[in-house]
Amino acid sequence: MPKPTRSSLAAAAAKAGQQLKERSQGIAAVSDRHRHSFEAETDRIRPDPDQARRHFDEGALRELASSMAAQGLLQPVGVAPDGSGGYRLVWGERRWRAARLLGWDTILAVEAPANPRVAALMENLHRADLTPLEEALAFARMLEEGGYSQTQLAAELGKSKTTVSQSLALLELHPDIRAELEAGTADVPKRTLYEVARAPREVQLALWKRVRAGSVDRDAAKAIARGRQAPPAPSLGRKVAPLSRVLGELRQAGAPLADADRRSLEALRRLLDELLAR
Repeated sequence: MPKPTRSSLAAAAAKAGQQLKERSQGIAAVSDRHRHSFEAETDRIRPDPDQARRHFDEGALRELASSMAAQGLLQPVGVAPDGSGGYRLVWGERRWRAARLLGWDTILAVEAPANPRVAALMENLHRADLTPLEEALAFARMLEEGGYSQTQLAAELGKSKTTVSQSLALLELHPDIRAELEAGTADVPKRTLYEVARAPREVQLALWKRVRAGSVDRDAAKAIARGRQAPPAPSLGRKVAPLSRVLGELRQAGAPLADADRRSLEALRRLLDELLAR
């Protein structure tokens, strides 16, 4: 068997390399998908003023801090160098805030990808706990800064284009309504918010007050937004009748109430008093 020459070995290596390249098309290198984590000083990290999340619940932060104290940090935060020796926080602000509550000097971090702002927005949008307005603002920034169309953004997030367009409609809410939403003082179902946003601006504030008072549900808000008469409130007769029978049976039995039953009835009495006071 002839001894291989240097040129034949080089040719064989080149051929093998080409075959490996062809077989690995679509497979990402480890360095492309994973970045090495490092310990970043918490005091050198600054939050991103343009990030989607605006409201941070103090109670939830304390719970997260307790969890981190017991289990450690399970997922690193994302940071980008700010050019002055520190870092700008790209994602994980709740974890960073919790670490500061715990007095941690450092926190596990990874360096964000080349376009950290778009990465931060996308990371926030994949979370389930953004408020409807925070989500709408994040959608708008993705369209502007990420260069996405509504269709592309919907596909990226696994949502329908209708969901994205409805969310963006919240940016048309009256400034006073947006201020309440940003302050976290309003707890209104997202679908009802969409209907308020679709109402003419001169109608929104009056409609919003009725929604906040609980006198208008989504269907009624939808009718008012379109200039129609709100449907009449459903009759309570059939719904209350079974409860009335149960209460009548308890009354006839004459037996002492269990503590749990007493608490349930007291809560029901408070609710009834609130409804009757309207």
